[in-house]
Amino acid sequence: MLKFLRKKGVAKKVLWAIAIIIIISFSFFGIQGIMTGTAGYAGKIFGKNVSLTEFDRVYRDINIQAIMRYGDNYENIRSFLDLESQTWDRLILLHEAKKRKIKVTNEEVIAAIEKYPFFQRNNQFDTLLYNDILRYVFKTKARDFEESIRDTLKFNKIFEQETTGIAISESDLFAAYKEKNEKVQISYAFIPFESYKAEVSVTDEEARQYYTDHKLDFLSPEAINVEYIEIRFPEAVDNDSVEKTRKEAESVYKELSSNPNMREVAQLHNYQVQTTGFFNAEEPNLALGWSFDLLSKIFQLKPNEISGPFATSQGYQILQIIERQNSRVPDYEEIKDKATDIVKQSKASEIARQKSSEYLAQIKAELAKTNLDNFADAVKSIGLTVEQTPLFNRGQYLPKLGIAKDFEDVAFQLTETNKISDVVQTSNGFCILHLDLYEPADQTAFEKEKQTLSNDLLTNRRAESFNTFLNNIRLKAKLVSFLPKGEAAAQ
Repeated sequence: MLKFLRKKGVAKKVLWAIAIIIIISFSFFGIQGIMTGTAGYAGKIFGKNVSLTEFDRVYRDINIQAIMRYGDNYENIRSFLDLESQTWDRLILLHEAKKRKIKVTNEEVIAAIEKYPFFQRNNQFDTLLYNDILRYVFKTKARDFEESIRDTLKFNKIFEQETTGIAISESDLFAAYKEKNEKVQISYAFIPFESYKAEVSVTDEEARQYYTDHKLDFLSPEAINVEYIEIRFPEAVDNDSVEKTRKEAESVYKELSSNPNMREVAQLHNYQVQTTGFFNAEEPNLALGWSFDLLSKIFQLKPNEISGPFATSQGYQILQIIERQNSRVPDYEEIKDKATDIVKQSKASEIARQKSSEYLAQIKAELAKTNLDNFADAVKSIGLTVEQTPLFNRGQYLPKLGIAKDFEDVAFQLTETNKISDVVQTSNGFCILHLDLYEPADQTAFEKEKQTLSNDLLTNRRAESFNTFLNNIRLKAKLVSFLPKGEAAAQ
């Protein structure tokens, strides 16, 4: 144990404002729910078994690292963190640190812990605060926490060893700055797919064949059918009427607890039972006005389970899932119109592509007649309209086009000697681009921002390099997991 660390400093009042929030939001349970490995082992890395005890220890370290990083937001994002995979990565890096004989001194651990702001008061390390946070927030012993910090510092040393040689050249730096700051303005002729849909026809055989060849494209997610009673607010809404409506909803819900027949209870109170019809999470019934959070809760309900009352903008609703439909591929007849439209869109797209190539040749011919750079007149002369973008840089949302990466990539390749593009496909049609204006990156501004940009770019390069290293070492580990997710190879 690092006794020196826990004896050091003067006892001060604990800053509970933040700690209490974390304590309330966090229930630390380790991995008891998944500890059902094979013969006491969680899995294998580098051909050696990893015990459930060792996996649990490292899993707890990962949890603490996540709390330290995300604070009171931890519980909200915990399900997105994939802590199990992070645990395997930490075990793999521990193996690598041992192989490299990397050591971390007690002094290094002490210095690292004293830098954490949540262990400080008045910019100084606070022993009482440290001990109380370990006990009540992280729910761990001081020795265990300090050893987890020692492991993290070992990983930092591996990172340094793997990335120290990475450098950023002046040309790399300016190229990154230029890509972020140069701008263009483009005029373009737009040839939409929709214009040619009327010219194509699709037979039932063609649509059916497309369905047969692309069945998984039509896979529909799980769907539910919901019945609900709505207790609406009166037309004149005030605090009293809202409270009265809430109490009425609570009363109806309580009655449904003893008599789950929704239609009987609704009839007794002169309410109607309404039915949503089948809908899924990807295409919810927006007319109901249900929030994303409410929809998430509804999809967690079991069939015939009554839940609520849920507050809406109109009043309160009590819900019951009456049918649940598993994810499935619909029969052809159910999606016949959709399959037909896809084939029609594809045919229209091909016609639009051919016409766009013809239009490009005509535009170039018109420009050649006058030897003048008048793209707009040339486009209008062949019966097309001209659109113009604002001056924009990469990644910017463009009117009528949205985020159009292919359009953007071609736009920034155009030059004063090559102002007209080939045909470029976007989500709704084809474009022929013309460079109207190019605004280079500001060299003076580059000199001012160079150091910050250099630091950011170096950080990104080092992270990319380390990720490559980590992916390679994962492959060498040949991870096999015995945990309930099933046998898995490290990615």
